[in-house]
Amino acid sequence: AMDTSSKLGVDLVGINIKQDPPVIKAIDVKKLIYDKNKKSSGSGGGSGGSGMKQTKTYKFKAGIQENDLNRKAENVIKYLSKGHPCQITITSNNFNLKSDSDAVITTLNRVREVVGDYAVEGHKVRKNVKGSFATIVFQPNNKKRK
Repeated sequence: AMDTSSKLGVDLVGINIKQDPPVIKAIDVKKLIYDKNKKSSGSGGGSGGSGMKQTKTYKFKAGIQENDLNRKAENVIKYLSKGHPCQITITSNNFNLKSDSDAVITTLNRVREVVGDYAVEGHKVRKNVKGSFATIVFQPNNKKRK
């Protein structure tokens, strides 16, 4: 293993030396340190570390109880307060659609009411033809941020 690693220009790292036979791994330590520094600095070409804000998706079901909706909406507000956009996805089953054909929009309006001035809508509501699914992106309202 030592001859092979020296020919390849890699280092041997002991994973479990006490085991019989010992377990070792051949790695390029310089590359490992470079990758670790690159990852921690956050500057990685186009691989997501270029300062873009992560969009978090929050899922609500139509007909959600008020206390559950408030808890989830508070999490949305916390994320928006940090300056990140949030995607809100609302789904409904046939039972809720039978009692309220606009159950998805009704739930979305309830979320809008709780989130209030902490967010501005990034685009129009997108929903499917059946009305059982809708999504919208809330952008942080910079005037309201703490």
